[in-house]
Amino acid sequence: MHVQFRCPNVLPDAEGNNRPCGRQLRAPRDKAGRMAKCPQCGSRVKIPSRSAPQFAVDSPIAAGHEMSGADEEDPLNLRVAQDDFDDPVLDGSARSGAIETNAARPQPGRAKANPRAENFLPLDRANRCRKCGKKTDKRGFCQSCNYSSAPRDKVAGKPIDDIKIKISGMQLWISNVVSEGVPPGILVVVVHCLFVAFIVAALFVVFTGTGGLMFVAAPAFIGAIAFFYGATVWKLWQFRRDPYTQLAWFQRPFWDGVLWYCRKNQWVDAKNPGRFVIDQRQSSLTDQELDKLKDLKNAAVLDLEGTMITDHAFRYFYRMDDLQCLVLKDTAVSHEAVFRLQQTRPKLWIWY
Repeated sequence: MHVQFRCPNVLPDAEGNNRPCGRQLRAPRDKAGRMAKCPQCGSRVKIPSRSAPQFAVDSPIAAGHEMSGADEEDPLNLRVAQDDFDDPVLDGSARSGAIETNAARPQPGRAKANPRAENFLPLDRANRCRKCGKKTDKRGFCQSCNYSSAPRDKVAGKPIDDIKIKISGMQLWISNVVSEGVPPGILVVVVHCLFVAFIVAALFVVFTGTGGLMFVAAPAFIGAIAFFYGATVWKLWQFRRDPYTQLAWFQRPFWDGVLWYCRKNQWVDAKNPGRFVIDQRQSSLTDQELDKLKDLKNAAVLDLEGTMITDHAFRYFYRMDDLQCLVLKDTAVSHEAVFRLQQTRPKLWIWY
């Protein structure tokens, strides 16, 4: 015997408005009280102990169907045809999941196939579009209606405070170039020791071999270098521990200088001389118009400085497998959305 019900979860649609999922679901009655996953919205739902009333009244299958001996055990006539609901999980030769059909019922003398799968609602192990229900690619993009679901990534689904921060962006690139196989912890200790030795040696030379105005200017210059070095180390330490950390005022000129250099050289990379660049800076581009750009998915560089995009545009960024550089300065994107994208794509360079 089974229970039928609709998914009560609420999810955003393509326009950003919240709407109920409402997916028709079916599960064995003896699984009541357990949590399972809805195949449409991907959220967990509790299996009820009895069917929702509308299934007994509105079901086109139950209407006009005569009661049989088997129906007496199931007065609500809940044994519906397989085609009236979602595709089940196909596990080997047996159908698992919450749907049980005559073909899926274990035969006498045969072991039950994959009993662990009974805790799940109808699901075919494929990502499905939240808008039309068709299968999506691994990035959650639907080729049928061009809607992109929320990225199915562990980082994207966690609260921002629970995400384990990892080195990313330019820090990751510098670490890979400089370390050359050396553990980052050892490299950091060596750099700190060398810097302290340099400061001590410089101060020794100043105090023993200079005089007059140089005796005052040189220590001030060395002190400024030490300040910026210490402040940079402190900010890098913050970036590794606090997801809400942003660039300091003394870091932004360097980051802007790198952006200026890349633009001046038209984003040419020695390793990727022919990478595809989309430059839409200072235009009136919106979230809806972004997906209409030609060959957006193949872009390696996307410059959107000064455009009108918001956090809704990130559903397109997640499915851009070739994206290497992304410019979001002077836009309405949030720090949280940028942080999640950066942690999902550690090698991506982002300006915002």
